[in-house]
Amino acid sequence: MNPSALEARIELLESELREARARLSSPFLTRKEAAVFLHCSVAMVDDLLGRGIIPKHRLASMVLIRRDEAEAAVTTESCPANLRPAA
Repeated sequence: MNPSALEARIELLESELREARARLSSPFLTRKEAAVFLHCSVAMVDDLLGRGIIPKHRLASMVLIRRDEAEAAVTTESCPANLRPAA
């Protein structure tokens, strides 16, 4: 790989790393990120949102979930047992 291509690749990777760090520092998750965070499917997240177990927040047409609210919701009795942490 020539030096200019290597520099371009490094810049791209640094940019991607900055974006990833910004996403991790955000208190909000997308539905897909919440599914990964909760170790379940997006359909299960949608079900939890629909039943009001996890509160949803809207930004234009995007549904966002607060990380702390998702974590708190899975510890409640109204949450499906397979998502609750082991006692």
